[in-house]
Amino acid sequence: MQSEGYGTSITSAIYHTGDLMLDAFNKLGSSSQSVVNEKEYVACTVHRAANISNTNALHQIVDALNIINKKIPVIVPLHPHTKKMMKTFGCNPSFTILEPLGYADMKSFLTSASYIITDSGGTCREAYFLHKKALIVMDKPFWPEIVEDNCAVSTGADTKLIIDNFLALPTLPANFTRNIFGDGNASVKIKKILSTLHN
Repeated sequence: MQSEGYGTSITSAIYHTGDLMLDAFNKLGSSSQSVVNEKEYVACTVHRAANISNTNALHQIVDALNIINKKIPVIVPLHPHTKKMMKTFGCNPSFTILEPLGYADMKSFLTSASYIITDSGGTCREAYFLHKKALIVMDKPFWPEIVEDNCAVSTGADTKLIIDNFLALPTLPANFTRNIFGDGNASVKIKKILSTLHN
């Protein structure tokens, strides 16, 4: 469909190209050295404002991670603002805290993890790229397709729900075959599409 207005021709179309983040993830290397010594662990990130700016929500998350940590080590590269809010709200984490990681180290960290717990829209995609089952601490995740394919479970900031949903991850019938985010060639496809468009 084309419409003329102010001397500009606009073409409306939808193209399935995939996610550029997957392209970057595949092309950018990971660290050759492990950033942790544990053979099995949960990689966790917590930074979403709704989770860390509310004292009850943050306490619920920290309490859940503390309990999970008794079953399997929970390791968190901690965002500086999350660290500040934990201190402000008097949270007492007993899980392992790391300094923030660079991209290569973070990719290695996620790759070696047994499971992933996150409230990050980016990290939940990276979990999917790596075929890692994830617990997304968001009531309405940005990528519901991941949950629909049983590759992740979403939950609010509630200690019992976080624990119960985490314990369900091992038996989750994950389907990583649908390639929700494409095949890693989004940039090539976008370039090809753009080359066919005319002003």
